[in-house]
Amino acid sequence: MGARLLREAVRRAGKPGMPINFDCLAMTEYAHTAILNNRGARPTDNWMLFPSYPPATIRMITLNRAAMSLEYSNPILTYGSGSLYQFAGGPETSAIHIVADCIGLALLDNIWGLIAGFATPPSRVTNLDEYYTTAWTNNIASLAIFRNCKGITGGGGVGTEAGLCTEMQFYEIAVSRVACEPRSSFLVGNYVNGMKDDYFDGLTARWCVELGNEIVGLNLIDANDMIKTLLKNPKIQIGNEPDGKRFQEVYDLETVQPTKEYQDMYTRVSKKIKNLVGINTK
Repeated sequence: MGARLLREAVRRAGKPGMPINFDCLAMTEYAHTAILNNRGARPTDNWMLFPSYPPATIRMITLNRAAMSLEYSNPILTYGSGSLYQFAGGPETSAIHIVADCIGLALLDNIWGLIAGFATPPSRVTNLDEYYTTAWTNNIASLAIFRNCKGITGGGGVGTEAGLCTEMQFYEIAVSRVACEPRSSFLVGNYVNGMKDDYFDGLTARWCVELGNEIVGLNLIDANDMIKTLLKNPKIQIGNEPDGKRFQEVYDLETVQPTKEYQDMYTRVSKKIKNLVGINTK
């Protein structure tokens, strides 16, 4: 059902032939087989392969799903992840587990890309120290993969603490996007941590692309300075982040365009952030 809804979504968007990144894995290999059809995951679609728990292990069900997708000609993207202070221990061991997951899953063959994924604390990030620790773990793992693998590498998604139509969310996305550039990582999407319903949108994705186009070729030292500058901004209020608004509140549901309030915020805040990190704006 989930696969059919995704296919229906792209049809309604006027792009019925658009490839889909299937990261909604079926719970069993039998259910996985049911998705592989023209109304679900087609050969032109990409399949994301998640690691198993405990970390650095691969379950038989994962191998079976991979074999089925490869036989069906789906390209596969691997995903490594660690959980801070839980399954994988602290920041350093979590980073090691993220890299190990990617290496292990890449051995399954026909892998077109590696995503370092992201380490997460036991619950929502509650202070700036946890924010720094999580970011360090994710960045160091992704950098290790980029430097040592000859392939397309990614940095997972941008998970923000603040919700839609808040200045803080734009700052958080900027921090993640700047961190991705020196390690040549692509981003797979934006979402609000906790995966709240109706908190996904296109304007934040546009901000990722717009900022990314401005910082192509950014080196590690400059990126680090930019991130420190962004995180010092009073709009970053970890532990006291604004909930923001739902999609229905910031988009015209008939035209699927941002409201004037949201668009004006985007224009104002994006220019402010660019000026803050030294990107010239006219």
